[in-house]
Amino acid sequence: MLVKPGKTDYEVTLPEPHPEQLGAIQSSAKRKVVRAGRRSGKTVGVAIYAVEQFAAGRRVLYAAPTSEQISRFWATVDNIYNSSGSLSDEN
Repeated sequence: MLVKPGKTDYEVTLPEPHPEQLGAIQSSAKRKVVRAGRRSGKTVGVAIYAVEQFAAGRRVLYAAPTSEQISRFWATVDNIYNSSGSLSDEN
């Protein structure tokens, strides 16, 4: 995925979502609620969705019961950006 915030291009490699994550990511619903058990990939799935939305210049509201869960979400988003290698500046 090519991200263009301002004049800098960034190449971002997203993790491959599994089928359950893909259903939520591709949903056209304005508001999404995911009901799933522990270790089902909710955080990674919503992080993939968030990065796609950020690349399109949109905002995402992510809510969770604890600040620890929200911190884990932002760490996952950060890992997606950081695992994509060095960010190239191609003005």
